[in-house]
Amino acid sequence: MQNYLDQFMSLFTGQIIDPWVYEVFIVVLLVLIASFIARRIFTNLARKAGKTVNPWDDALILSFRRPIVYSIMGVGILHAAYIVGERTEAVIFSSVSEMREVLIITMLAWALTSFVKNYEEAIVREKMKHNETFDRTSIHAVAKLVRTAL
Repeated sequence: MQNYLDQFMSLFTGQIIDPWVYEVFIVVLLVLIASFIARRIFTNLARKAGKTVNPWDDALILSFRRPIVYSIMGVGILHAAYIVGERTEAVIFSSVSEMREVLIITMLAWALTSFVKNYEEAIVREKMKHNETFDRTSIHAVAKLVRTAL
């Protein structure tokens, strides 16, 4: 009975939860805040880029928005997992740094591939808008070649 009373009293004194749990909570909270801020920044940039005539900026912002937001969330959650693994010494958390590297490479490849696709579409749209003659197959082939090279 004394053990239950001690556990109940430790809820109010803060001794039942390890300090690293608070650290993980703060990291996850900061990741969510940073993700929200990044989304807002990209929304504002997309609005401003939509007013320009240059197709590069539209394609760049559209291509990098989701990979950057997901990278922020992924790296932050992997950092929280690293903290948990460091404190608990669980084997499952031993490959967090490798997972972070794979995440960053994957997100970069996704962003670059998406950029090539979006820029290809922007070029075709601009050519059609100005009624210029162009070879859609050549533009598509070059874009596919660049995406394959990435």
